[in-house]
Formats: sequence, C-alpha cells, structure tokens
Amino acid sequence: AILPLVVPVPDGRVLPFRALPYVWSALVFVVPNLLLCTALLYVVAAVSRSTLATFVASIAIYCGYFVTAMMVDSPLIAGTRPPTPELLARVAVLDPFGLSAFFEQSRYWTPAESSTRLPMLTGRLLINRLLVLGVSTLLLTLVPWIDRRRGARQLTRKRTGLAADSVVTTPGRVRAMT
Repeated sequence: AILPLVVPVPDGRVLPFRALPYVWSALVFVVPNLLLCTALLYVVAAVSRSTLATFVASIAIYCGYFVTAMMVDSPLIAGTRPPTPELLARVAVLDPFGLSAFFEQSRYWTPAESSTRLPMLTGRLLINRLLVLGVSTLLLTLVPWIDRRRGARQLTRKRTGLAADSVVTTPGRVRAMT
C-alpha cells in the first residue's frame, strides 16, 4: 500500500490500505503463538533456573516448528508433496502455530479472494487457537504451583537446620557440611 506513494502505479492495480487484516492476523495468529512460546520458555526458566536451558528450549521450539512442518508436508517447506485432506484436517488441529489450519481454510481461495478475504475463526482454526490458548494457560498456571513446592522444600531445609548453601550433594546421597 506504500508503493503507489513512491512509484507511480495505475489506478485499480493496488487496493487501498486497510488495517483490519493486519490487526485480525495479529490477534488470531501472533498473540496466541507468542503466548505459547512465552509460556513454554517461562516454564523452562522457572523449573530449571538456567539461562542455558531456556536458550536451548527456544532453539528446540524453532527446530520443532520446522520438523513438524516437514512431517506434515507444510506448503511453506519447498519440495513437499501436496497434503491430503485427511492429513491436513488432523494437522490443522495439532499444529501449535496454526498455519496448517489457515492453509486448510484458504486452500481453494482464488488470488482475488486471497487479497481480500480474512480467515474465519471457525472450525479447525477455532479449535486450534483454543487448544493453543488452553495449553498456554495450563503452563502459566503450573509455574506458581512449582514455585510453591520449591519454596516449601527450602522452608523445610531451613527448619531442619540445613541451609541451602550448606548442603553438599553427591551422586546417590545428600549430607550436611560440618
């Protein structure tokens, strides 16, 4: 939509700018995907308390996306065969990023429809997005529970006289330093 401001383009060649498709795509795809990735990384960081583990988890999310895309023959991966309707229907629900559900919905759109239509939040796309939001919510509700359990263990150590920094761990046993 910025091109006609820079380069002269004949009238009717470019549609007018509309913000709705960008906002809709952000709300339907970007926000749930961001919430899922953030929840996964937050849980890994809270459980492991390790920057390295969180970094490895972020790489695993990235690699996992490409492995999943190759396994389901995503149209985004070059050289894949066209997916069957049965495979696309199953993957549309399980794809954590929702692209398969979008491809299932927009599979038979004409180029004109692709330029003007928005994906409908119905059917498998709705199920997929609700599943992603549910998993994200579940992950985020686990973190306080994990922290409470960790805090209770530390409180028990303090009550028994074993401070966290006075415990030496060796494979198979725990003993207090004297």
